[in-house]
Amino acid sequence: HAALVSGLIQLAEGSWAKAEKQLLSGLHDGETPLLNYLGAACAAQEQGKTEKRDEYLSLAHQHAPEQGLAIGMLQAQLQFQARQYERALASLAQLRVNSPKHPHTLFLLATVYRELRDWESLANLIPDLRRVKAASAPEIEAFEWQAHRELLMLPPPARGGGALKQAWNAVPNPLRHKSEFVALYARQLIAQEAMDECEALISTALERDWSDELARLYGLTHSSNPAAQFETAEGCLQMHADNPELLLTLGRLARYSRHDGKARVYLERA
Repeated sequence: HAALVSGLIQLAEGSWAKAEKQLLSGLHDGETPLLNYLGAACAAQEQGKTEKRDEYLSLAHQHAPEQGLAIGMLQAQLQFQARQYERALASLAQLRVNSPKHPHTLFLLATVYRELRDWESLANLIPDLRRVKAASAPEIEAFEWQAHRELLMLPPPARGGGALKQAWNAVPNPLRHKSEFVALYARQLIAQEAMDECEALISTALERDWSDELARLYGLTHSSNPAAQFETAEGCLQMHADNPELLLTLGRLARYSRHDGKARVYLERA
């Protein structure tokens, strides 16, 4: 007992080598070898001895197999701290099989997905994070925001138009109404030359909530009906007469519609 207490104190103080030695010295006579092995695993990791860490965790499991959740969680956290993300993912996957609703397992799994840039898996995990309240609402929203943002930002050569549409449809409605997400999707549509779809997307979004960035992107969208698009943009002048992004867009659309006189007026005003 004295060796366990001393080892845990040394661990708290950051004396990793001394902590490991103390925790191991009391193993044979102690009543809680699980705690000794878990503490020794933490001390070994801090010294960069990951093989020793894994050995101690394996021995902990042999002595207390009924404590698989605690041992597995510590193992996953230590692997994560050591940036062994693939190994942490494997540990968490096993934990999730045994304890599918354990909040911290799901939270750490989301963090590992983020480090591995596995945005699709992270996006699919969001409902479970909310269901078990694995983190605060702002933290879960941050995971959700980043996952869907990164999925929309994948470069066009990485997928066809169908995959892009699928990624947009997977974005939750509250995010789809935010101008930043509309702008991300619009840029990808422009890159794939899906101009008519982009025009409809931006005009609807601007009617709902004004955004300078969307107004700028509207001028880069060359739809199959430039006259109607130009007329739509001019309709925004009533509320945004001196907006430079709108004036720039009107100048661009006027040129695209071959109204050179109007184009010059709007560009000079911009």
